Amino acid sequence: MVTKYVIIVPKNGCLKYVGRDYNPRHDYGYSVKVNKAIVFNTPDAARKAMENFGLHGCIGKIKKHTELTEVMECENIGTEDTEFQCSSIKAEYKEKEIECEYASFLWSRSRGRYEQVNRAVQTEQLCRNRLQEYISKGWLNKDYDTSKAIFKRRTITMFASEWEELS
Repeated sequence: MVTKYVIIVPKNGCLKYVGRDYNPRHDYGYSVKVNKAIVFNTPDAARKAMENFGLHGCIGKIKKHTELTEVMECENIGTEDTEFQCSSIKAEYKEKEIECEYASFLWSRSRGRYEQVNRAVQTEQLCRNRLQEYISKGWLNKDYDTSKAIFKRRTITMFASEWEELS
């Protein structure tokens, strides 16, 4: 079982994960899906990143990149009119659905690695068609080597809690 750590912060009245595309200069890239969160190998690495980003929140521990299992070292963090406690997002979840999504990756000459070039989609054929469209319309950065394309699939597990009545 793989254990990783994520950063959880309040945003627009909700607790959200700091996403892989988070940009501290523009304050965007938050996610409600744990599989889109930046993951860290140790709680110290997550804590240091939170300090570097200038964020106030808490560190969450996940297993298999799909389920939040524990919220660690919390403090009361507020958004607008509401005070949140990090422990409020830990809930009992039931597995709802398992599905796959597909994405295309191109070789980045400057970074020396494959990078995802368009958003994940539900079918492999749609993924291949979208990459071809991006290439033919010139929507990609010139840094990408379009002769080195790979396609990847990942399993997505969605969890949903029981419905709660709002006051």
